[in-house]
Amino acid sequence: MDQDSSITGTVLVIVMFVVVVGLAIGAFVMYRRRRQMQPNPNVLTGFEMVSMSSLNAPFDSTAPSKAQLLRKTSSSVILSSSAILGSSVLGLSKYRSTDPLPLLPPDQVKLLHLIAGNVFIGKFNNEKVVLKRWDCPNQAAMTSLIAAMTTIAQLEHPQLIVMHGIVRLGEFEVSAVAEYMQFGSLPRVLLKEDFALSWPDQLRMSYELASALAYMHSQPNYSRGPKCLTSRDVLVNASLSCKLDVFDFLQPHAPVATPEFTYGGAALAWEAPEVLTHNCSRNSAAEMYSLGVILGEIVTRARPYQSSIQNFGATATDIRIRDAKRDKHDLPHENRPELESCPRFFKSLVAACLSRDVLRRPLAVNVAETLQREMMLLKRNYG
Repeated sequence: MDQDSSITGTVLVIVMFVVVVGLAIGAFVMYRRRRQMQPNPNVLTGFEMVSMSSLNAPFDSTAPSKAQLLRKTSSSVILSSSAILGSSVLGLSKYRSTDPLPLLPPDQVKLLHLIAGNVFIGKFNNEKVVLKRWDCPNQAAMTSLIAAMTTIAQLEHPQLIVMHGIVRLGEFEVSAVAEYMQFGSLPRVLLKEDFALSWPDQLRMSYELASALAYMHSQPNYSRGPKCLTSRDVLVNASLSCKLDVFDFLQPHAPVATPEFTYGGAALAWEAPEVLTHNCSRNSAAEMYSLGVILGEIVTRARPYQSSIQNFGATATDIRIRDAKRDKHDLPHENRPELESCPRFFKSLVAACLSRDVLRRPLAVNVAETLQREMMLLKRNYG
């Protein structure tokens, strides 16, 4: 009798063990399936795009395919393996080049007039160009600067300013020669009422900036230099196409360990809260905050905190911005109706980029993919 009870108990234990193991395996399989089926929270589905689109306007520009977000597009520049990060997911491959940036004859480059600081309008081969000049203290500094220029020039993306070459105007004076953008910086276009920008224009400009930023963030050891990203770093050509200014990625001197701020310089509005209040580095996550501010500028066509600047001045506004970001009241677009009337997907992108939690900010490639999908939806619906 005792032996039968022992056998029965053993059988029950084995059965219970098998049931528990089976339930665990089933739960694990369900969990894996749900993980695979769960959509990326930062990228909207086609159904969501249709339901969120609220502005009806034709789109007359061809949206490139997804594989073009970070792809090599120009045959005029050879990419180097140190400058390009290969990605099998996005169809990128690694490139290697040891070709230096062309050294242009000084008699072929002519300075016309100053734009600001050390940036000039000039002519090269009878075409307008932009020159940025540096006075190096010695030969070693100039060699380091030229090496940095060469690395930047090897980056290839349709929304990056093209660098034509280098010209030496003196023993230790060197200038980078880059393409000329007819309409200048993005704020000059946005703040001019005679520039008519439709929703498709604003959507395309937002996509162009996000795709350029996604490309830059894909580079190894990415660093943009001592300044934060602002809308002044986005340049516009005669076709209203936006390109990122490559000059801002040049660091002729050693990078600053902690960020430096200038009050009254109209730049703090684009600084991420963690950079401004905790002296965190200006990394790609901080630039996603800056991107959110610029996306808001594109649709509102107003400076961030514009009402505050008009009422209190630039310096007082910068102090208020610093305090607002400490107190978690951060609304650079000031709830302007132009942004509030945008499709919900766009408002969600801006809000996600402006999140105080860096882990909740989307990647630039996710933002670019979402904007690209909306562009393609407009093209499909309106031709």
